[in-house]
Amino acid sequence: MKPSWFAASLGPNSVFGFPGVKETLSQPKVMPPNITVVESWTLKSTCETPTGTKTLLWDHDDSVLVPGGCVGLSPGNRALTVLGVSQDDAGNYTCEVRNPVSHNRSRPVTVTVVYGLDAATVAPPGLLDQAVGSGLGLT
Repeated sequence: MKPSWFAASLGPNSVFGFPGVKETLSQPKVMPPNITVVESWTLKSTCETPTGTKTLLWDHDDSVLVPGGCVGLSPGNRALTVLGVSQDDAGNYTCEVRNPVSHNRSRPVTVTVVYGLDAATVAPPGLLDQAVGSGLGLT
């Protein structure tokens, strides 16, 4: 079987090619499309990639994410995990796919980080004997 080639011109007298690469990449898709995660919980997302993807990168607010600390990437980078999410992890996430002749970026997915549940105290303490519609304070 003959390998396929993609050729591109650099000018009137030169051509270069990449074996096995013959198409441009379509737009990848981050799933789920919008994410709300509770602070200190785990953020999980995946990138649905087109055929022909050789490299996959994740960005958070236009900065490339690298594994380490609380950021984890699966083999091939298709799955992103952020442990112990904080307010700094809120923002726009994209995935970018590349091959030798093409690249494309997903639409941004907004991650919203909400405050987690803190220990609550009911006032007044003790058994609750409140009339329907009366006030109850949580602190």
